[in-house]
Amino acid sequence: MHSADSGHASQSTGLLGQDNAIPPWTVAELPEPQPLGLRNLAGLIGPGIVMCGIQIGGGEWLMGPDVTAKYGGNLMWVATIAILTQAFYNIECGRYALYCGEPVFTGFMRTFPGPRFWMAVTAVLCLTFLIPGLSTNAAVLLATVWLDRIPTAADGTLVNTLVFVTLGAVVLPVFVGGKVYNMLQWIMTAKVFVVLGFCLVMGVFFVSPQGWWDVFSGFLRFGNVPVASADGGESIVNLFGWRLEHGVWPAISLTHIATLGAFAG
Repeated sequence: MHSADSGHASQSTGLLGQDNAIPPWTVAELPEPQPLGLRNLAGLIGPGIVMCGIQIGGGEWLMGPDVTAKYGGNLMWVATIAILTQAFYNIECGRYALYCGEPVFTGFMRTFPGPRFWMAVTAVLCLTFLIPGLSTNAAVLLATVWLDRIPTAADGTLVNTLVFVTLGAVVLPVFVGGKVYNMLQWIMTAKVFVVLGFCLVMGVFFVSPQGWWDVFSGFLRFGNVPVASADGGESIVNLFGWRLEHGVWPAISLTHIATLGAFAG
């Protein structure tokens, strides 16, 4: 085994110091993969459920229903692009980890201009995780159920209290549940079955065939966008059809498109 990229090693050493340098890449043979059988397949279920549970969040419960209720299935094509893009990204991240034996984020640190720069960028991007956005949205929903109406500014104390309660309910099992991965696996398993089971029941018994068609066909309605209408509301037009008919691009309402794209990924 020998160093495959001394340039990366010297760059990392110069930026982080000798003791904290990212280890250089080396050349070695990949281990033989285990045969895919029932015994080994069972070992994939746990990590798969954890990954599936992580992906189910505010987009499915909050933004997706909100956008669909307002625009029908007309904006689902944004989710198509986001899902396909993330699928290829996740595949390549997995390949990098298998090939190099390290997370892809460590690989990012190896690129120009160096790990100190990318650590700073990552820290800035992660600031959004300190904002309890999803717990705030969940608190508003819980307050709506409790009050039987949409909460107003006068209900701020109740909503803020529920924000901290829901935020604490998320982290508490990890603190008191023993081994973190095992606890996450139990939580995500329950989450996946509850969420998918609830959605299946709602979809089968309370959604009309026309509603199913509207949503699923929306995944292929590329170019449908909301624009301001003459009555002050919004209407759906096809971006490319509008361009051909009027010779200009329409004034698009980007708020829901950007939000849906962010959460759909």
